[in-house]
This record gives sequence, structure tokens and C-alpha cells, in this order.
Amino acid sequence: MPQEHVGSHETQLACFGVDSGLHGMAVSQPAAPFFFENRVDQFNAVLRISNRHLDMHAHPITHRRNVSVLWGIILCGALLFTGYRFMRGGVLDTSLLSLLPASEGDPLLTQANDLLSRRASHLLAFVIGHPDPEKTAELGRRLNAELSQSKFVRHSLTDVPPEQQKAFYDEYFPRRYQMLSVRDRQILQRPNALPYFAGRLTEALYSPASSFFKGLIPRDPFLFFPELVRSWMEMAAPESAHEGIAFVDPDGRSYAFAAVELALDPFDSKGQDRMMDWLTALRARFTTEDSQIRMYSSGVLPFAVAERLRTEREMTLVSLGSLLGVLALTGFVFASPRAILLAALPISVGFVMAAAATILWFGTIHMITFAFGSSLIGVAIDYPVLYLSHHRMTGGEWNPRLALRRIMPGLLLGALTTLLGYAALSLAPFPGLRQMALFSSVGLASALITVLVWLPGFLTRATMQTHEPRLVIWEQTFLVAMIHRWNHVRRETLAFFSIGILLFIVGGLGKLRVNDDIRCLQRPAEALAAESAFVQRGMKGFGDSRFILVRAETLEDLLQRQDALQERLQSFLTAGTLTSVQSLAPFLPSMQRQRDDRALLQQAFLAHPESVRHTLTALGLSADVARHFLEDLRRPVVFLSLEDWLRSPASQMLRALWIGDTAHGFASAVLISGKADSSQLIPALKDLPGVRFFDQMEEYTALFRRYRRLSVGLIGMAYVVVWALMMVRYGVKGGTLVTAPSVGAILLTFALFGWCHVPVHLIHCLSALLVLSMGIDYTIYFAESARAGMPAAPTFLAVTLCATTALLSFGLLALCRTPVLSSIGMTVFCGMALAFLLSPFPYVLGKPS
Repeated sequence: MPQEHVGSHETQLACFGVDSGLHGMAVSQPAAPFFFENRVDQFNAVLRISNRHLDMHAHPITHRRNVSVLWGIILCGALLFTGYRFMRGGVLDTSLLSLLPASEGDPLLTQANDLLSRRASHLLAFVIGHPDPEKTAELGRRLNAELSQSKFVRHSLTDVPPEQQKAFYDEYFPRRYQMLSVRDRQILQRPNALPYFAGRLTEALYSPASSFFKGLIPRDPFLFFPELVRSWMEMAAPESAHEGIAFVDPDGRSYAFAAVELALDPFDSKGQDRMMDWLTALRARFTTEDSQIRMYSSGVLPFAVAERLRTEREMTLVSLGSLLGVLALTGFVFASPRAILLAALPISVGFVMAAAATILWFGTIHMITFAFGSSLIGVAIDYPVLYLSHHRMTGGEWNPRLALRRIMPGLLLGALTTLLGYAALSLAPFPGLRQMALFSSVGLASALITVLVWLPGFLTRATMQTHEPRLVIWEQTFLVAMIHRWNHVRRETLAFFSIGILLFIVGGLGKLRVNDDIRCLQRPAEALAAESAFVQRGMKGFGDSRFILVRAETLEDLLQRQDALQERLQSFLTAGTLTSVQSLAPFLPSMQRQRDDRALLQQAFLAHPESVRHTLTALGLSADVARHFLEDLRRPVVFLSLEDWLRSPASQMLRALWIGDTAHGFASAVLISGKADSSQLIPALKDLPGVRFFDQMEEYTALFRRYRRLSVGLIGMAYVVVWALMMVRYGVKGGTLVTAPSVGAILLTFALFGWCHVPVHLIHCLSALLVLSMGIDYTIYFAESARAGMPAAPTFLAVTLCATTALLSFGLLALCRTPVLSSIGMTVFCGMALAFLLSPFPYVLGKPS
């Protein structure tokens, strides 16, 4: 800046009575604000005095070199570790489930939820349709057959292979007289039940399906086993498909349903592409043979792939946009390729160290963590930019160690508050946020260490540029004008303006709405969501996020509680409020239930053996049929044990419901589907011991709400702690002025959300901590510049660059379609912008002591 121009500013500012702030320095200064003091001769005098002091206490050069070499060795180790883990594969996580919190206070419930969620993530459902119902049924059979033969399918859930059907028959048919359907059990509890079963036998003998029963009746004359199987099918899906048809669309097109369990992990990025190629080819084979065929699919796989691709695009957008913007701005201000490389070095080191630490701690790293970590560029650039700004503004004399020592308190205080903000994210129950917190904290700490350890060694010479950057001239002109206006503003105008801001904040906060529904963190593609909703019409219980956990101290108690629960849920099935119940109870009844069922049969038939013989011979059956039937009822019960059931292939599709013998007792799960909600189910089940209804969406929403409320208190505590810390450093008045811009920024941000009808949730609240931790850095840098007696031009240049780069990174983050990222980006962008705009006001009102 020309000398006469500077002088004119000093004259103006001296008239305002603003002290220069160079307290304790043996240099006489004219009255001017510390952030305008940029005269080279005075600054050189300060440097000479401080250099002599620094040289007396400097650490040996060998010590500094040892630290630099050690940091280089750590970086190389982190780089090799990260590269090795990525080459091995399986380190990149795309699972949406891993972002969700665990259930609090109930480890067994958490374990059950994890097991069932993993099972549900492997499910893939299809519907295939055609206007001709016969063609639809034939397409359904072909689809099931092709799915069963695919290498990507572990097993089909809707097409039971013959060998498994045989295993099912071999396991359950011998126990047909100790495992009864609900209806048969009710009939047997009536007096004189024989006529009912005789009528059922007569109907079967003279029905069109008599050939089917021909080989079964001699061994099961009253058809208890077919009735048991039919009841199982009704329990799983009361609206069972007729002749392979799952449902009929309003346009008359009928659809068949198929479901499989995938053999590969749908969240494995390597397997995802292969499975999607298979799925695309499968759909093409069916739909190209007839233009009237429609085929749709639903499952976690297509959503996971879409989420991964979207996150990759957003990560690229945020990373490249932030990096190019930051480097372009750095190049524009410093006009040096070397400065650009030095600014990029701490960022690169921070990314490598953050990735290594996250993989080491969590075992994997989520795609969303990478996308959020891209915003680290706009934050980590603060540290090298502050150092480079002082280097750029020194004139002809430069001491790298002295400059570092003078800005170090500001760097450390700014880094401390920023790290506290990121660390606060780890208090949330979401593993995804904890991973982001670790990634960002390690990345920022590594970037700061790189600046402290390496940058002084790279910047040993003074800059050859003696003119001030144009940006500094613009900033000084703006601040002089602002100070002039402030000192001439009328009290009435100031009071009117203050009341207006207060009304804006109070009114906006009064209009603020909250949304604790966990589904607000999901934003699937509309086409995928519509296709999934269509397929769910035929799913009949597949993929429902609700279940009932049953637990007990002993296995027999567990099985008995399952039996009691099954009876209680039967009324909901009858009423139609539940459309399906998948439970182990009918397939693995308790020993008590097996004894009771046998006792019912014995009471009904052994008490009147002659009536049984007469009834069967009257229907044309031989006397041996009645004799074998009565003998079977007299035999002792051979119980179906858990070990036999688990070993049998008949249990293959139901094993996921068995939680097992855990550290917290025996447990199993019951999957339900239908319109009945928690308000109906919880009261109906409350008197059943060891039974708890769990709705994943409701549970997570309640957790979301609870932590949002806690986060409000956490924010208040954080602001009070930071305020106290600032008062310890700068005094009561100075600490209040340093803290005020961040507090005002977050209040204005949430008031703006209220006026704009933007519902807020936990992520917005936690992001307020980032606004505090990063926004306060600007005033800290100014305050430390004043305490050290440094001119503020380098600091103000650094603050402007820091704010611009942070706003660029978080602004790009706000444009992401991933709700977690966009919520953080929107909150931090608005808050940081306001904090930056408000940061000069404490120094207009009065400088910290």
C-alpha cells in the first residue's frame, strides 16, 4: 500500500481514539488499530527485539531435525498402511446400516437388531407381471428357477428345492401327532371332536385332490400333517398367492413374487458392480422376450449401489471443488507456485493420517466419511495460510521460527476449539458421526503438526514481493469505512438496529420446527423408492423393520414364551391388522406344547377307540389304518430338540430367527408385518414375560429425539466453557467480545432456519458446535495478533482466506444430496459466513486486553 494512503488511514483512526494495542513493546507507535499497523520499519523493529529473545531460547537445530524426520517416518508408515489395506480390499464401507446407532440399554436387543438387519440387507425381492395370469404364473416359475441356479444367490426364499422339501417332510411328518395346527387344537378341546375330523377326511377322499392324499391317508388318516403345513403357510402370509399370483395391479396386470438371499455382501463395493450387472442382464432377458412383461426388484442392493455412486460423485465434487478453489485463491493472493504446494502439503498429510487412523480404529472407512472429510480442505488450510500470510506481509526481513512462535498461541487456541467441535460429534450415538469426528480430528491435528514441524524449514527466506496484496487494501478500506460509520452512528439508529436483530432472532426461533424422524436422514432416488414401494405389495413381510424379541433364562422357557406369543398374535392375524408372522414357535414348539398336543389327541381318540375304527372302516379304509393310528398315539413322545432342528436342512430358511444362547440368555426373534403399530402391539404384549416389541424406525427416532435434546444442553455448556476459556485468556470484556460473533452467528442461523421453515434435527444441533469451534478462530487470530504486538494486515489476510476456503468447502457440502452431509454443510456454511461477517465488530467496539 502506498505510504501516503496508510498515513491517511492512521490519521482517521487516531481521531477515533483506537489504541494500537502494542502493549509492552519498546517501540513508540502512533495511535492506530493493531490490525492496520503494517509499516515495515516499525514491524522490523519488533522483529529485531523478538529475534534476540528467540535466539536466547532456541532449541538445537538437531532436535528440530529429529522431530521432522520422526514425523516423516510416521507419515510413511501411515501411507504404507493405508495403501496396503486398500489393496487388500474390504476397507471401504457403503452400508447405510453402519451409520445407524445401537439400541441403548439392552445389549441383547442390539445384538438381535444387528443380526436381523444383516439378514435383511441380503434379501432381494422381485415381482414379474403380464396381463395373462397363466403367463404370469409361468414367468414366476421360470424366474424362481433361474434365481435358484445363480451363483449370486445363496438360496431362494420362495422356491423350496425338492431335497429341502424332503428334509422338511422327514423332520416333521414323524411328529404329526405332537404338533397341531391352531385350528385342530381348538377343535380337539371340544367334546366329541371325532365327527369334525371324519368330515374332513371324507371331503379329502372325494375331492379333486384325492390323488394327492391317496398315499398320505393310510399313515395320517385324519390329515393332521397337511393341516399343520397349511396353517404354517397362513401364518407366514394369510393372503397367500393363488396359483402363483401375488397381486393384481389396477390396470389388470397380474404379478408373481420371488425372493432370494444374496450370497455376496450387498455393501461390498467390488461385489456390488458384479451383482448389478447380473441383475440388469436378468431383467433384460425377461423383458425383451415380450413387450408386455414387467419386472421390478427391491432390496438393499440397488439402494446401496445408488448411494455409493452418489457419494462418490459428491466426494469428487467437494474434494476437487474445494481443492481447486483453495489452491486458486492461494495462488491469486500469494502469486507463487511454491506457496500453493506448501498450502497443499498439510492438507495431503492430514488426509493420509486421518484415513490411516480411521481404518486402524474402526477397521473400515465409510464413503460418507470420505465425502465429509473433503470439507477438511477448507478447515485444514487455515494453518498454512496463517503462516504464509505472515511470510507474505513481512517485507524484506523474515525469521521462520520467530514468526511461528508469534502465531503459535493463535494456532493452538484455534485448533483446540476446532478439535473440541469435531470431538463433540463423537458424543452422538451414530457410528457414522463418530467416524467423521475421528477422521476430521486426526486430519486437522496432523495438518497443524505439519505446519509446526515442516513449514519453517521450507520457508527460510523472505518473500521477494514487497507490495501488499490487493485483497488487503480492499479489506483495510472496508474496515476504515465501517469504523468511521460506527463511530458516527446515532444511538437511536443503533437501538433500532439492535431491536430489529433481536426481533429477528426471537421470531425465527419461535417459528423453528424440529423433525426427529430418522427417515429424514434418507433421501433415496425417487425411481428406486417408487419401484421398491411397488414390489412391497407382494413382499408380505419380507424386509419389515419391526420384530418382537423373545428371551428367557432357559431354552424351555424361551420356547414356551414363543408359544404364548404365537397365540396372542393369532388374534391380530384373524383381524387382519397383521398380514404375516414369521416365528419359530410352530416349527420348534416347546416340549410342554408337544406333550399337550399329544394329550389332546389321546383324550379325543384313545378314549373312544371303537368309534375311531368304525369311522375309518366306514369310509373304506382298512382296519390296519385305525390300528396303526391308535398305536402311534400310544407311543411315547419323541421331542423335536433344538439341536436336531438346527442340524436339519428344514430349518435353513428360519435359522435367522434364532438369536441363540447369548451372554444375556436364550433369545429368538419374531418378524411381523401389517398395519398394527406399537400403540396396539405393546399393550397387547405387556403381560407376556420376556417379550419386547421393537420398531427400528420408532426406536431410532426416539433416540434421535433424546440426543437432540441433550445436544442443546451440550451446546450451551460448550459455549459457556469456551467463553470462560476466552475470559481467562483475554479478560471479561475481551473474552466476551471474542465469543460474541460465534454466539450471534449460530442464533442468527437457527433463526434463519425458522423463518425459512427448515426443520432442524440432531445433525443441525451438533453442527452448531462446529460453528462455535471454527468461527471463534477468526477473533482468536486477531486477539493473539494484538497480544503479540503484530500488525493485523497478515492476520486479516489469513482470516479472509480461511473464511473463504471454509465457506467454499461447506457450501459444496450443503449442495450434497446425502442428508447428513447437506445438514452439516448448510448449518456450518450459514454460521461460518455470519461469524466471519461479525468478526470485525469486537474490534470496532473495543480491543481485547
